[in-house]
Amino acid sequence: MALARETAERNAKASQAKIEEDEQRLAMAESNMKKMLSKVNEETRNVEAAIQDLQRAQEEADAGLDGQLSNLKSGGLVKQATLAGAVLFTMRSGVETIGFLGGDPSHTMPALIQGALAILCFVAFLVL
Repeated sequence: MALARETAERNAKASQAKIEEDEQRLAMAESNMKKMLSKVNEETRNVEAAIQDLQRAQEEADAGLDGQLSNLKSGGLVKQATLAGAVLFTMRSGVETIGFLGGDPSHTMPALIQGALAILCFVAFLVL
């Protein structure tokens, strides 16, 4: 009977030691899981902030002149025509201004009219 008691006590101690070891491993696993979850939450916040920054940058890029130029083909014929008119009237106005500066006052009115048309076309390009 003493032998059975010793065996039972030994088995109980071994079982108790195993239970304590399992509890320690469980506590360590829970601690690691909490650390992992906090790291995942932090990275999620960083990714969301990066996405918002990218969206802001995209909106800024689309709002500028370069964004309008990149969307020129999808803007249609009217948008393309206003850009072409702005470029052509700017060039013609420049040539007329050179003629005026060369000493011929008859180039004054055409330079002013074509300059105004160039500005009008450029404003229409930006608005459309």
